[in-house]
Amino acid sequence: TVSPESDPQLLKLISGSVAGKKILVKEDFDSKERFSKWEQQAGGMDKRTWFLEKGVLNQFESNELLHSICLGDENWDNYLVKAEVKINDEHDDSRAGLIFRDTEDGFYLFRIHRESNKAQLAYHCKRPFGWFILKERVLNIDITDKWYSIAIAGSGNNISCFLDKKVIFNAKAEHSLRGRIGFYSVESKASFDNLRVISLGT
Repeated sequence: TVSPESDPQLLKLISGSVAGKKILVKEDFDSKERFSKWEQQAGGMDKRTWFLEKGVLNQFESNELLHSICLGDENWDNYLVKAEVKINDEHDDSRAGLIFRDTEDGFYLFRIHRESNKAQLAYHCKRPFGWFILKERVLNIDITDKWYSIAIAGSGNNISCFLDKKVIFNAKAEHSLRGRIGFYSVESKASFDNLRVISLGT
């Protein structure tokens, strides 16, 4: 089972108790005007592949390219980002997840894979281009087309990843300690909702 020890305060935040904490982003994807401020980082594509429909963020291009979209401040340091994700199809190991600490150099990524039922924590280096798998495990559940709660938190060089309020990974950051947040989709008709970014500062 997936149940390593974790900070109980993080579990409270993931469960919705945010008393005394600063909310950096609260987004339910009900405003096209707010969504227009998100920056798409598409793998070689100029067109905007992300769209809102019925209060949900979607990315339905399945073309082997990395599709990501980001928001926030590169100076954000200690924070928790959580959202709901749904992978609507299974195509060459469809995968989707959360981008964390995005900078001009790269970003961390916590993603789930539908076909292989695994979770990964990775770092994507933009220049030079490269992927580094930091943690990986096969889950004891089958990823289907339902909504999953995903979250990633970082305090200093400590990173924790959660799926449905259970700890999946604890890791040490070897790259950026600050940066923006975002979403990621590859070979996937992925949907996202209920985004919250919460400062872990006092």
